[in-house]
Amino acid sequence: MRHTPGTKAAPVTFFGEDLGLGEGTRRSSQPNADAARASFLGSLVGVGTETFESFAGGEAAPLAITFSRARAPPRCRVTV
Repeated sequence: MRHTPGTKAAPVTFFGEDLGLGEGTRRSSQPNADAARASFLGSLVGVGTETFESFAGGEAAPLAITFSRARAPPRCRVTV
């Protein structure tokens, strides 16, 4: 995806509220919150997770991190 001058991203809100059943009574399900969660997760495309488990403790910065699923090279520098 290329940046087009003058374009802006719009925020997207995922909201699901399930009101409680009273003091000390736990809900057995939360359908609205679960639907919002599913909608959020379903909207994620081309994302990944970096756990940093492959790096040794105390490894000198900057770290060489590969974002294999990213569509464009990241424009950031990670410092520890």
